[in-house]
Amino acid sequence: KKVVKKVKAAPKKVVAKKDVNEVKAAALEKKRTAIAKKVAAATMRAAAREKRTALAKRKAAVRAAAQKKKAAAKATAAKKKAREQAAKTGVQARKNAVKAKKAKIASSGPVSAR
Repeated sequence: KKVVKKVKAAPKKVVAKKDVNEVKAAALEKKRTAIAKKVAAATMRAAAREKRTALAKRKAAVRAAAQKKKAAAKATAAKKKAREQAAKTGVQARKNAVKAKKAKIASSGPVSAR
């Protein structure tokens, strides 16, 4: 009968078991960083949006100011034109009045009859 030698199993390497708390802490840290990243991204987006709106507001204000200026210029021009027109008509009216007076005098007969 053969004698079968028992093969001794190689000594197991002792795997240092990680502390449960450590594992949990690592997982929590991972979660926290992910959340922080998301928050940072959102904040950046919000900041960009604010910038955009501010720029748009500024542009709108400039546009409005320009429009106002234009309108004012138009109004002054119209006023000036109206003034000039009024002056012209006034002069014309005076001239007409003088002419009418002269005509009335002329129509009342010759100078010798007066």
